[in-house]
Amino acid sequence: MAGAVAIYSPGATDSGGAGVCNTPPTPLGPPVVGKYFLMGIPPVLEGDQMTPAAGTTPAGFPCTTPRIAVSTSTKVRFGGRRVCFPGDPLNSATNLLIGPSAASPKVFAV
Repeated sequence: MAGAVAIYSPGATDSGGAGVCNTPPTPLGPPVVGKYFLMGIPPVLEGDQMTPAAGTTPAGFPCTTPRIAVSTSTKVRFGGRRVCFPGDPLNSATNLLIGPSAASPKVFAV
């Protein structure tokens, strides 16, 4: 995948999940305090763990979905960790993805 790098910008959300735990779009975060920044905002890097998303099971019971970033980048790394793009998975069991609202408006990569 190539395109805009995912960042922890205000208002950035995931896609919402479905399946074993149905979740609405949830803000990415908490923002990672790190040493790498794009336009003053930290990028989403492979392995970043975000606050679990709250939702409900198909039967209507409360559940949470863990969110761990998995990158599809083949070349771009910060400190040895690959950058993520909007559309990269956060939880494959619930088809939870980084939402398009996390796209950096000026930084693109492959």
